[in-house]
Amino acid sequence: MRKKYGNILPSQMVLIPEGVIFGIFEGLFMLLHSLTLENVRIFQGRNVLDFRPKTNGNTPKPIILIGGRNGAGKTTLFDSILLCLYGQYAPGNKMSNTKYEKYVRQMVPRSRNTSNTIRPIIEIIFEFTHAGVKKVYEVRREWFFDPKFSEKLTIQHDGEVLSDLERDQWQELLNELIPPRFARLFLFDGEKIQNLVEDNAENIYLRDSFKSLLGLDIVDRLRADLGIFSSRHLKGSKVTSIDQNLEDIMKQISDKEHLLDDVFQERAKIKSQSDQIKAEIERQEQILAGEGGGYARKREEWKGEKIRLEHEIEKVENELRDLCAGLFPFSITPQYCKILKDNITKEDAIQTQKRLKELIQANMSDFDKAIQSSEFWSDISVPSEQIEKIREKIVTLIKNQLEPGDDHIGKKLIHQVSQAEYHQLLQWIDEAVSRVPQKMNTLSETLEKLTHQRQKIVGNINKAPDDEIIAPYIQELNKLNKSFGGLEEKLNTLDTSMRELTFQLNELNRKREKSLEEIQSVKSDSKKLDLAHKVIRVLDDYATELQEQKVKQLADNILMCFNRLIRKDDYVRNLVIDGDYTITLYDHDGQVIPKELLSAGEKEIFAVSLLWGLTLTSSRELPFIIDTPLGRLDSEHRGNLVMDFFQHAGEQMIIFSTDTEIDLEYFRTLQPYISRAYHLDYSKKDRMTSISPGYFWSEVEV
Repeated sequence: MRKKYGNILPSQMVLIPEGVIFGIFEGLFMLLHSLTLENVRIFQGRNVLDFRPKTNGNTPKPIILIGGRNGAGKTTLFDSILLCLYGQYAPGNKMSNTKYEKYVRQMVPRSRNTSNTIRPIIEIIFEFTHAGVKKVYEVRREWFFDPKFSEKLTIQHDGEVLSDLERDQWQELLNELIPPRFARLFLFDGEKIQNLVEDNAENIYLRDSFKSLLGLDIVDRLRADLGIFSSRHLKGSKVTSIDQNLEDIMKQISDKEHLLDDVFQERAKIKSQSDQIKAEIERQEQILAGEGGGYARKREEWKGEKIRLEHEIEKVENELRDLCAGLFPFSITPQYCKILKDNITKEDAIQTQKRLKELIQANMSDFDKAIQSSEFWSDISVPSEQIEKIREKIVTLIKNQLEPGDDHIGKKLIHQVSQAEYHQLLQWIDEAVSRVPQKMNTLSETLEKLTHQRQKIVGNINKAPDDEIIAPYIQELNKLNKSFGGLEEKLNTLDTSMRELTFQLNELNRKREKSLEEIQSVKSDSKKLDLAHKVIRVLDDYATELQEQKVKQLADNILMCFNRLIRKDDYVRNLVIDGDYTITLYDHDGQVIPKELLSAGEKEIFAVSLLWGLTLTSSRELPFIIDTPLGRLDSEHRGNLVMDFFQHAGEQMIIFSTDTEIDLEYFRTLQPYISRAYHLDYSKKDRMTSISPGYFWSEVEV
């Protein structure tokens, strides 16, 4: 049987008649009144921050702004809220006693941490309204070191120490009022909030919280309580064998649930270690990059590239030498090439004519004899006296034709090349004035390009540090990567175990339901059992329909918030949440938008939209507490958060900011909505932070 805490706890909701369940889900309101720190890290003495929002007429002023530069204590305030509420469970998983003592001892102001008389104290006062009933709780957690480490938790309710609960139940009361998984959703670090978008431990918390925040877990708990009721009612009945079987199943369910919880805790622990190692890997890679590690990793590749380039350069240089040893000198003087070509062409013509003359003269006597013969004129009728005249004219004409022209008379032959040499010279001259210059330009450009590439590669090689300089970083990275791989393997194994256990639990629950039905059939005269099982069946249908409605409403609200805050119009057209609470985004063409493709700023905007939509859907008014909200956003997304989310997301918005995030311009924009502002001023001399009203600018009032 669950514990009862007055008249407000969810455990009693199972006793509320059907039809009032919606009233249970809605109307929950929480408001932080104050946070008090005494001797916590750099906050010495007693420091009180009033978080109660004010109104200006009918205009709410939900924002509490706390400004401080880096190291001024903003994160300490942020962590103190979780530590006061959850103590040893503040990080998310239970710390060992030794680790918890070490954690608390580190909170003592450094200048005084040698004294065991100093007691760190954290107090939170908050208002909790449920079902129209408002109560004010004061939670005080203090730690002692003498004679040994101990912790004291005190809770007051409306000014009086709780008396209707044992002291060891007080922490459970806090967990019931503000479940830790809720707190981690609404107290978020701006540097980590985008992790909600990833498939990691935070996302598991988120999925696990969906049902609770949407009120869907109430139905599950009601069904479980009815199952327990049925089981206990059947004890001692005559249906011994079925009853015994049911007992065995219930025990197996209990064992599996404990085992699943252990695996879940172990997974969260391993995931935390994995995240820490991953962060250390990123840090080491940054250090290695600073030492020139990126150059060192590519040094061997560059050396190979340098050898290749040198071979290419040598090849081109040889081609250039061959070109210079060949026709290139003629390419330098194209006008002389033209003169030479003209000269050898003329000489070739003269030589050709001389050869022709010599040939004809050598055969002229035979030619003349042939003309004088009677056979030559036998086929034509020419008078004999004309034959001699014709012969003389022909011989005279041939002799005249063999005489050199005016341009050949007196011409002195210089080169006197053969026909083969003549044609070879013409080919060389043509190449020298046309192809060779083009090839010389191409080779020169190639050589210049290759030389430039080689210089760049040599420069990169020279930048690469020696192996002995980066070896320690490489070794450390290898070690970290090995550890990271081992943890990832463990996570996969644990995930497999969780899926198997979940499947086994579902099977056992199905067997339990079957056994109950069998028993019910035997004990048909039991009206209470019959009624209980009817209610369970109704609840099954009700839970299915309720979940569909709530999830659809949640998807619509997240999409509405996202489109209000995102810079790109119509970037996400549709948003679907499946039965496993996995969220899928779709663009205007109906195509899936992988969440890993969102930028860091878009992921943060999406995570903020998710929480905002969750708040709207659950109708639970919880305070938003945000640390460094704008550091990763561009100016437009910053403006959207400032102009919209901060002003309208809830009744209470506590923001921890630097002067570069909420600067003077944004402060003036938010000023009408700011109830209170504090400035954290760290003194290097005193090594402590003082808290004063106002923000970074003394002339600003709120």
